[in-house]
Amino acid sequence: MEFGFLGNYFQTWLACYQDKQLTIRINVILSSLTKREKQVVDEVIKGATNKQVAQVLNITERTVKEHMSSIFHKLKVRDRMQLMLAVKGH
Repeated sequence: MEFGFLGNYFQTWLACYQDKQLTIRINVILSSLTKREKQVVDEVIKGATNKQVAQVLNITERTVKEHMSSIFHKLKVRDRMQLMLAVKGH
């Protein structure tokens, strides 16, 4: 079924609304994290291992693991994949 201009306008509006809601959701999710936890998340979503995160942030691997546990608990995720999905919103 063709909706013409109004249909296209609505689809564009809906896409923008969903993007805005996603941005709000991500901001709420990340607002519960400390500055350091956010830095850890930034590295993890790039695909970094705990060892790589530790090197980049100049902390121990054990500290990275503690941050990851805290992040998982705060965001109610079980693993890195769920973390990436939560942060990226897919």
